[in-house]
Amino acid sequence: MSNIATSHTPNNNPVHSFQVSLSLWNANGLRQSTVHDVLHHVQNTHVLLVTETWLTSGSFPTNWSQFHLYGSKVPGAFNRGSGGITAFVSPSCPFSVSQLPSYNAHTLSLKVGTLTVHCVYLPPPLSSDKVLSLLRSLPVTSDTILCGDFNARFGSLLGDTNANPRVFSIGTPTFTTFRRQQEVHSIIDLFLTNIGEAALLHPQLVVESDLSLGSDHRLMVLTFEYVPPPDDTLGSGSSGGLAPRRQWKLSKLRKKRPLGLLRESFRTSVAPLVGSLSGLVSAPPGVCPDIDAINDSLNQCLYESLDSSIGVKSGRPGHWKKYWTQEIEDAARERDTMRFRSLVQAAKRRSWNQFCSDLEKDFSKATAAIKRIKRNKECSATYSHPDGPTASVNTMASHLASVYDGSLLNNASRLAAPSNFSDLPYDVSTADLGLFDADTLVSLIKRLPNGKAPGPDHLKAEMLKALASDIAPVLSLLFTLCSQWSYTPALWRHAQVFSI
Repeated sequence: MSNIATSHTPNNNPVHSFQVSLSLWNANGLRQSTVHDVLHHVQNTHVLLVTETWLTSGSFPTNWSQFHLYGSKVPGAFNRGSGGITAFVSPSCPFSVSQLPSYNAHTLSLKVGTLTVHCVYLPPPLSSDKVLSLLRSLPVTSDTILCGDFNARFGSLLGDTNANPRVFSIGTPTFTTFRRQQEVHSIIDLFLTNIGEAALLHPQLVVESDLSLGSDHRLMVLTFEYVPPPDDTLGSGSSGGLAPRRQWKLSKLRKKRPLGLLRESFRTSVAPLVGSLSGLVSAPPGVCPDIDAINDSLNQCLYESLDSSIGVKSGRPGHWKKYWTQEIEDAARERDTMRFRSLVQAAKRRSWNQFCSDLEKDFSKATAAIKRIKRNKECSATYSHPDGPTASVNTMASHLASVYDGSLLNNASRLAAPSNFSDLPYDVSTADLGLFDADTLVSLIKRLPNGKAPGPDHLKAEMLKALASDIAPVLSLLFTLCSQWSYTPALWRHAQVFSI
């Protein structure tokens, strides 16, 4: 930000530290053709965080590693997107970077070494209560950095003044534009952190005021020396970068006492949520409730019950040694990468030599190779229209729309989609929702396979089976609510398994 909410004093103690460089920029729409120009200006940074990329799928053409929180398409805007966050990781980044679960639809969370980084984009239409709810949903462990475009949500509270001793680049605007032929500016792109003064050495924030890059927002580069936690802290699993997901001692569920504690704790914590869900299902409100927040509340009830009954499990396997640190892990990964590259290059050389040898010995293989090369250079057939390329695109789009609009499906087996959002919520009182019956859900839960990696919500089948009879009525209400509003929580729509 132009602000970093932490106090800082020089620390001259001889401690092990390493340089960290993070860049932040709101692109206001990042085009594929301009990515290289942007990355050219941040060659010395480790991670570039870009908000408002407008990217709805795919990735950008660059050799930098990428992590995405995709945006959504704007209706009637020719497939233009809105929102979206992308993290670009430099090929020379000295530490591991992995993506953490997305705790809401406006946050991209990363593990950068032992640092936790939450990058947010909070659109202006969001209410203050909604923004605070989103921020409270983010887990803030030790050494966490929260950054992004807050759209002036906090004003002077976070130091948009000329006299705040806890900030850097005091008073330097991060957003500049012209309205009614007058220049207006504000500080809305921020870096916030809870890193203590002993671990954050020599911080410096540069706001590139003279570099526009085609956006009203200014590129910000934060650099500092970071002192990681001691080895014993890393080994606790609370803040280590080697196990981004939450784990519990599930083997204790085989014992009656911990299992009983889990069930009792869950019943107590989920009771208020059951009352709220019952009211929303029986008397739907005029607007769609925050189903993502309701799902987060249910997950939080599960997390708290598991914490209090069976306890949190350390992220490292039992055979790991106490002396094993993140630095050793990075060195081992780099060693494996170097050997892998060496083996790949050697295999390529052997394959090429064998190919050349075959061409010299067998004339038929040489002619076949020449034909294959010529065939690959030929243009493939494309769909064309007598009225030109625009007409061909529109014709193909109409054809695909007619194929995938669902008209070929059996309408008798499914509810008709609402013509517009005013038709929501569905009237589920007359619908056949036997699938959401609590007894049916208990049967389905018991059929889930064990030993499978969890999704971004950290939940496994073993946890649900232990609470099958208690959680099934809650899920029945939640599934019914989702059916009413034709919406499922964002966490249910992830198809990614995070590294253990």
